[in-house]
Amino acid sequence: MKTNCFYLLLFLFVLSGCSDRDVITPETPPTSRDVYEGPQDQVTFSNETEDFSYGELTFYFKTPDGSIIHRNAKHQRFSGVSHFSMERGLKEGKYLLLYLEYTVKSECPDINGLKRKFGLCCKLNVTKEGIQLESTYAGNAKLFGSGTQDDPYLISSPEDLTKIRYAIQNGVITSSSCFSQVHDIYMDDYNKQCGWEGNWYQIGQSSTHPFTGYYFGNGYKILNLTMSDQNKVGASLFGYIDKAAIMDLEIYHANITGLSAVSAIAGAVVTSGSGRDASFIKGCKVTSSVIAGRQKDGLAVGGIVGCVDPDVKLWIDSCSVETTYLSGAIAVGGILGGANLRSATQITNSHNSNGTVDALYTNAGGIVGYADSLYVYLCTNSSSVTGYKVENGKPAGVPSTSLLNLGTGGIVGGSGISTIITCSNEGKVSGYRGVGGILGSTLVSVNPEASYNNTFVGYCSNKGTVKGDSYVGGLCGEAQLAVYKSYNDGAVEAANEYAGGIIGMTPLSTISNSVNFAPVSASGYAGGMSGMMVTGSLALDVNMGPVSVKGSHVGGMIGIGGSCLAVNYCANFANLSGNTRLGGIIGEVGDKRVWTARDKISAIFASAEFLVSVAGVIPIPGFVGKSGKAIIEAVFTTHDLVMTAVNYFTLEHEFKHLLDPIERKVFSNTLSGLMAMGMETLESDMDQLLVSRLSVSFKDKDLRRDEMINAFMKNRADVVKWYETGSNHEIYRDAMNYKRDARYEHLLKRKQVESIAHSLVDGVCFYAGTVAMVVGMVATPATGGLSLVLSAAGVVISGVGYANSMIALADDFAENAVVVTQCVSFGNMNVTSSEKYNGGLVGELAQNCLVSDCLNGSDGYAGGALVGHPERVAELKNCLNIGYGWPNMAYNDAQGSRYVNLYYWNAFPPSHEYPEYQGLILNQLNRKSSYSGWDFSVRWSLPDTNIGSFPVPYQSEMQYEKPKQ
Repeated sequence: MKTNCFYLLLFLFVLSGCSDRDVITPETPPTSRDVYEGPQDQVTFSNETEDFSYGELTFYFKTPDGSIIHRNAKHQRFSGVSHFSMERGLKEGKYLLLYLEYTVKSECPDINGLKRKFGLCCKLNVTKEGIQLESTYAGNAKLFGSGTQDDPYLISSPEDLTKIRYAIQNGVITSSSCFSQVHDIYMDDYNKQCGWEGNWYQIGQSSTHPFTGYYFGNGYKILNLTMSDQNKVGASLFGYIDKAAIMDLEIYHANITGLSAVSAIAGAVVTSGSGRDASFIKGCKVTSSVIAGRQKDGLAVGGIVGCVDPDVKLWIDSCSVETTYLSGAIAVGGILGGANLRSATQITNSHNSNGTVDALYTNAGGIVGYADSLYVYLCTNSSSVTGYKVENGKPAGVPSTSLLNLGTGGIVGGSGISTIITCSNEGKVSGYRGVGGILGSTLVSVNPEASYNNTFVGYCSNKGTVKGDSYVGGLCGEAQLAVYKSYNDGAVEAANEYAGGIIGMTPLSTISNSVNFAPVSASGYAGGMSGMMVTGSLALDVNMGPVSVKGSHVGGMIGIGGSCLAVNYCANFANLSGNTRLGGIIGEVGDKRVWTARDKISAIFASAEFLVSVAGVIPIPGFVGKSGKAIIEAVFTTHDLVMTAVNYFTLEHEFKHLLDPIERKVFSNTLSGLMAMGMETLESDMDQLLVSRLSVSFKDKDLRRDEMINAFMKNRADVVKWYETGSNHEIYRDAMNYKRDARYEHLLKRKQVESIAHSLVDGVCFYAGTVAMVVGMVATPATGGLSLVLSAAGVVISGVGYANSMIALADDFAENAVVVTQCVSFGNMNVTSSEKYNGGLVGELAQNCLVSDCLNGSDGYAGGALVGHPERVAELKNCLNIGYGWPNMAYNDAQGSRYVNLYYWNAFPPSHEYPEYQGLILNQLNRKSSYSGWDFSVRWSLPDTNIGSFPVPYQSEMQYEKPKQ
């Protein structure tokens, strides 16, 4: 079964404080004569008021124009009828009686004199003949209304809310029952007793008696809600809900404390029997509140929802949390605290702002603390998010091997399989391990090898600072990840190792058309895109943020890379600094050694139940299609592709029964418009930043560097435009696979590769297009249970959904399949040692790796202008260096290395010259004829022939089905 840290920790606690603050008091209506005064001053009730015994009271009415008026009245009850006589009558018209207010008379000074409300919300018609009751009274629920959509139960007071709870316990409420709040509800002194401050008891007391049906808040508030029971599970307005829809309700100035499943709207979302029930929360808001789990072991704390149970589907739409403090021990989120194993949660157009999210141990997120299968669209966070700190220690009774220090994210702390699109974070994010501006960690287990779940991040941005001990990234801390058209503009800092502008560490990633604008720093292993990437691809990425380490391994794109990488058309424009193994694109790449347990990743796709339960039901982007066949599709490049997935999950299948056809169409159109706006805004912002932040300083003035860089960026924009047209992204992806795979064929017989992939599991092959997928069962290290391994048959690198075959190649063979093509670097090197393991493009290049058609404009003083130290049988071809100060182009003492058509600007010749390196003077750099064997029809362009011009990459070779080797 799927194993994750949050799920394991759930069973370490029983799933069964706050400071005094000013109370918001209701406004008192004016006592002067109002325009609704009239002759009708008598009204009677029968069974509706059988529990009311006070003789003096005040009626509160809502008038036809929405005003609130009151009438003092006397009450007498005899013969089963309550007679009320108002001091001032009402004129003719329609009124809504909200409640009766009375003054408590008691010998106990704690409650004597308190104002309390008696629920009597109903419609009245005042005529010449008198006052008639127009609402139906439901005696079994003790509420007015029939409970239907056309005639919902009317709610306007704390007592009305209490009646819902009793009706649930009495079996009166069904999944079709409807409730409508018609006025703000003040919970001051609710349930206060002599010698006791009082406490709210949630609607839906347990998983066997949950709230079900529809609650329409109609934009009204519930104010001053107080719950203070540190042993309470499901501490919230609605404790447990099942097959419920809660809409357009605001909780204001709440103070809620509980043990687990703590929130303001719904504590726990559950399901009955063996079904996969769906619930829906829309348009709800939490403002100026304190929501806290018990200090040392509070679990699943969220602003809108606390916890989602297994096998539950939840959609949260258009909700917000403002100026609210949320805290707990594990799984704390601005909107949702924690969602369990086999749950599926979607959150759209929801926001958390100007507050704090604080998890003592693990999984803190600006929107979601932790969720299993998760889809987040159009969400923003500007609240600060804080995860584990060393001084927090560990709770008693928890195994020492448990991970209680990871998963802090600006949007999501931790997740299973997830999709995050058009989301942004501006809040500060700090934690320990797995810290990211968008997503913290998808780590499943670390024993004996680390395994991760998969996530897709598209059209997202981070502007908040991101700090942690290790595995820290501008967008993501650690995960198997696909990223498309996203950027980071927040400083990234790891006190220890593995920091990246996009992701700190990843066993498997594809990052496309994404940009880092902010500084990245670590003790070791840092990159503009990733501190460490074992397997995957980079395409059309740009780094503009300086990257620095105190020790080794820093790259404009990747600090250290594994044996299976493809990097195409990427650019670094930022300075790099460190001690050794610096590279304008990659610090070190390829396997020349045995990876340590800390380095080696067995990337397990960790849920068998997931595929079984959602195949043919939920279209997981890039993983499972409607047909149930596994697919490799790494990125959503168009609005239509995104909306197809959103509409299917939300409107066509999972939540269809909660919305009628007209509502579904409105939702679809609204989401579509918002999604298009979000994607366009992200694209516009990123493009503007690319223009405004592009600033590189150079020593020489002879070369037209600025003009050539601008020409390269224009070429890049043209490639991106092509990439996003039709199915061209598939052509690009397949070409990258072909390029990398052809490199394998040069080094190793293909049958050997396939035998490794197929020997991983004894499973069933699914097919999507030409990509063979292996699906099978293996033992999960942490539990000994079964997990799903989804692995490509040795060839696909541009998708996120495959795993162990590439690691098996690294372990069982000494071969590498690394290709770095059409990349440029113009950031300068600040090297604190004189070692040769530093390069303008790659610091250390392992055996058999390929670097071709690349341009280095970086200045450096130690190492090689192209590659610092190539290992045996490495290959460099069709590259140009115009950088200053390099002692060599590439140290060629490695046996069998191959150098072809390598050029440098002769104004700054290397101190060691070899026949393979050819120097060009200024008036040769700008001539195509100077570059023997170069492809100026596809791979290179010479923007103009003016003196000082030089070639830059043109079209991507991946725009063609079978790029040349």
